[in-house]
Amino acid sequence: QARALHWVSCERSSTCIEAAMNNAPDTASAAGDEDAGCDDVCGGWYWGHADSKDQPPGSVPMTVSLATMPMRLSKDPNFYQDFGKYAMCPHFLDKQAQGAAAGMGCPFLGGKAFLRHADVNKRLAEVPAQHVSGQIERRNELGYLLLDGATFPMTGSLGLGNSAESHRTSRRWLEELLAPSRLPNRSGWLEEAGLFLAEMATERRFKVRSAISKWWYKMLFKHVLGETLSSEDADAFGKFQNAWLQGAVMSGPNRFADKFCGCGSVIWPASMILQVQEEYRERIKKRLPADVPAGDRDMVAQGILEMFVFAGGLSVPSTIHCALAVLFRRDLLPSPVVINEDNIEAFVFEVTRLFPAVQGFCYWQGGQRQVLSLNAALRDPAVWGEDANKFTLKDVELYRRNHIGFANPATSAPGTFDSKACPGIQLALDVAQAFVLAVCRWQPTNISTKPHVYWSPVTIPKPQGVHKKWFSDFELEIQDWLDGDQTGEHLLRSLEPIDLARLLQEIGMADAEHGSLSSLLGPSKDRKSSSKLSECDMSTKVFYELSRKRFKELSERAGSINPDESNPGPAPRYFDLDFGGRTSTIRLPVDGSLKKAVRDSVVFVIGDMLKNKLDDSRHESQLVRTHSERCAAIMLCQQAFLRTGGGAPPPRSSARADSYLPKPNCTFADITTDHSQVAIARCGMGQLYLRSNDQPQLQ
Repeated sequence: QARALHWVSCERSSTCIEAAMNNAPDTASAAGDEDAGCDDVCGGWYWGHADSKDQPPGSVPMTVSLATMPMRLSKDPNFYQDFGKYAMCPHFLDKQAQGAAAGMGCPFLGGKAFLRHADVNKRLAEVPAQHVSGQIERRNELGYLLLDGATFPMTGSLGLGNSAESHRTSRRWLEELLAPSRLPNRSGWLEEAGLFLAEMATERRFKVRSAISKWWYKMLFKHVLGETLSSEDADAFGKFQNAWLQGAVMSGPNRFADKFCGCGSVIWPASMILQVQEEYRERIKKRLPADVPAGDRDMVAQGILEMFVFAGGLSVPSTIHCALAVLFRRDLLPSPVVINEDNIEAFVFEVTRLFPAVQGFCYWQGGQRQVLSLNAALRDPAVWGEDANKFTLKDVELYRRNHIGFANPATSAPGTFDSKACPGIQLALDVAQAFVLAVCRWQPTNISTKPHVYWSPVTIPKPQGVHKKWFSDFELEIQDWLDGDQTGEHLLRSLEPIDLARLLQEIGMADAEHGSLSSLLGPSKDRKSSSKLSECDMSTKVFYELSRKRFKELSERAGSINPDESNPGPAPRYFDLDFGGRTSTIRLPVDGSLKKAVRDSVVFVIGDMLKNKLDDSRHESQLVRTHSERCAAIMLCQQAFLRTGGGAPPPRSSARADSYLPKPNCTFADITTDHSQVAIARCGMGQLYLRSNDQPQLQ
């Protein structure tokens, strides 16, 4: 007895749903609205344009130069002003490179920048030998950033900027501690990610970037050092990480706090950063392998701490955050989304290609800074094709040969420990792949009536550009409403969890101008919501009013109602819906508090129907005609009346706490197995909204 749902909302809502199901949601990427040359995720990327048919915009806005002029007063004016221009207008880099011949570079960040993949790849491969021979030196830098040596008291520099000899000392033990043989493989990380998601499911939702960062701190301490980190310890480490990063990039506020504010200030004093840094270093020393020589233990512990704070401690959560953001953006990854063991490697490679956590690799030669732009090289059309700025899954061998986002070519011979490539490449890839697979699957549940549970974003992740970690932080929320107790849910269960999450998000966001569609149709909580209801047609308003008046949030009244110990019985009064003998009379239980306006609305509508003043015709655009539209309709009806946070129903009620509409306590596979539901569908108010489903593609 499955029937195709007939839109009962206003025509605007139907049009929005139709747009969503035609792969053109109102909330799709803002890329199309951006000026050419912006760094939006689907906008016109031009880095490395000398090898591309595309050319950058004509000029950098004058306002960018004016806004960055005060940076000329800094101790390194060329670096800071260029960085400011790049952050405000990413195609500033292209304008610098315009006309530069292959291998020549262009002025950028106070040095010479190389953007082509061929140039970057060649120079990275030469770095290890040149560093050992003294032809080049590395300084206190993190990607493009210059760091303050005062926050690194042991050597005056981040370990990446140490001499070749000091670098070997740390590198040897980093390679050993991060060796794949010591750490979980992808299956092991899949189990760890599953445990984290199960924990988050008990809290219903979590903020992706912050929660995953906290989880990753725990994983680093657990699997690299063998130490269990509590949630409180992870929070404390996150605060220390933020303070050290801020102090290393811009130490002025920390020195000010040292002199005038003390340890109680929001900004950590410089002395406090050094003190806590020493405490963590001593803590790590105790966990080092016994065969680390006594004279090297301080240096090795410092290297591990810096890895936790500046390297993998930042890049892995950033990669996972970007990967999950891509999953939920249809403009980047078209539906249907099928991410599995066969393509997960290519998916994560593509995420790290377009949205790398580390944007540059720098060194100094002859007193001049050499800037290798990993960002630009990873988008070079000469290697990645003319659609290099688009998210497309490529042959995995192409990534393995040409992906240089981890400084892969800067690898030395085994046992020399002169490599400058990331020592945890496999770790980063395994963890990101496992986390994506865990989110893409149906989530485990102990509730037999809710076997299909999945994660969905509360809002669609928004692109923020290269200088703001690519995407805004966003929340994931567990969805467990798909319990199989309404007709057509089997169609939704046939979708992959990510597509189901996208559909839910697009329905909820379709009417962005006036608030979400589910808010428009769902229970009203204030006058503003009620005014939206007035825009709907009469049939919708009646259906809405009847449901919301009789199924309120029980938790709002539970505290003021004392159980009646007298013998239970049927409702004392009923309101009859008389269909003039055409169907059985429907009796609604009422009491004296039911407002006359609601009764009159029902009477007027039914009267108009019987006088042939109304029928159930709808505009053609509101009819359900495709399988995907029907999925959207089913989800809409589920979500419009979904109730969360309510108290338990009264003990004598057969209502369920998860809906504003009456639903059976026991779920069932199809509506035809519940006689009362069938009776309502055949004879009741459902006849106002349903038409016979005679289209095979909807069944």
